[in-house]
Amino acid sequence: MNREAILKLQEFAGELKSMLGDDLITVIIFGSVLKSKNFDDVDVLVIAKNSQKYMEKIRRIRLKYRKKMGRFIDLNIT
Repeated sequence: MNREAILKLQEFAGELKSMLGDDLITVIIFGSVLKSKNFDDVDVLVIAKNSQKYMEKIRRIRLKYRKKMGRFIDLNIT
């Protein structure tokens, strides 16, 4: 597991929570970032009420963390 990446992903989830508030149901991180220190991308599932309302803001946060982590964030939003 890559601890530095996990800490940054916790920050990412915190920003989502701040932005979406009670509309955020959950953020699920899965894939190789949890198993290996060497990973190519980060897989994230965001489940939120009214997700279409927040789509652009969520994508901007994803880009911010893509730069911070130096990895592609494969983001799925429902």
